[in-house]
Amino acid sequence: MKFGKFSFFASGAVALVLALQFAALPVKAHAPDVSLTGLGTATIDGVMSTNEWDDAGSLNFDVNVPEGGGSRLGTVFVMNDTNNLYLAIRFERMFVDPGNTASFEFDNDHGGGVRVNGDDVILINPTPTVGFKDLVRTTQPPCPENAICALFDTSFGGTNDGAGAFSNDGIYTVYEFSHPLDSSDDANDFSLSLGDTIGFTLHLRLLSLESIADTRFPTVCVSCPNLFGDIVIAGSPEPRVLVADLTEVVIELNLKTGITKSLDRKLDAALKAIDDLNEKNDTAACNSLQAFINSVEAQSGTQISKEDANALVADVQDILALLECG
Repeated sequence: MKFGKFSFFASGAVALVLALQFAALPVKAHAPDVSLTGLGTATIDGVMSTNEWDDAGSLNFDVNVPEGGGSRLGTVFVMNDTNNLYLAIRFERMFVDPGNTASFEFDNDHGGGVRVNGDDVILINPTPTVGFKDLVRTTQPPCPENAICALFDTSFGGTNDGAGAFSNDGIYTVYEFSHPLDSSDDANDFSLSLGDTIGFTLHLRLLSLESIADTRFPTVCVSCPNLFGDIVIAGSPEPRVLVADLTEVVIELNLKTGITKSLDRKLDAALKAIDDLNEKNDTAACNSLQAFINSVEAQSGTQISKEDANALVADVQDILALLECG
């Protein structure tokens, strides 16, 4: 049985080739305890900037290396905003391997089990001729007979949707990915909405001049029922939850009593307006929140540190955007 082998066909396409000997196995489950979700936006530049991935769901796993001598600690990160799914892989590595590839494959219908036609795949290979690629599982040529391959979407009239970046800073190797939640390439890409769940599996391949090391997560078994973990597409928090959280933040800042009470009154008024079923009262909530911003800005640099004031204003602006305040 061959699996996870990168092949180069005459067309120049990179493919992950799997034999179909196990296609009839009755498997449906996903890996237990492997479920990731997070709400946020990443800049795809290969650099995991401070706080950039703080709101992502993450899990640690062991990364195999070609020189042997034990595994390295790796982490997978997952989050989304309203438009894109963001994924990252980071592992301890003091140098760039002569060859390396990272890929995510998705169980589009969340059916569990082995890979099937139509499953979405994204891949990063730092080689200039490859880079970031968007692929789809298929049995169509040039895939060999009795195999299922991951071939470029562009080979079937599709588009290369998303972005990827790679870096190594002498401490970590990092891959960052983005992929649209719902691209226009319906024939080859997944289509996800907030609250949906999709399966995922990742594959790392590191090459030295002498050997190859493969890592698969959450399982090394490509025919097992726990082949895929889960990604839950996160929705935006409810405005009332964010306002309530902000009230706690104000208290924790330990400001002067009069300032704290003044800010709390404005947040309380906004909360009551949001909880009112009359949508016209959203305008009242917007006004209260804007009054909160005005008060914070008036105290910035004096009673409230500039850093704390900027953070409070940014949080309220996010709530204003959710309420669609003009």
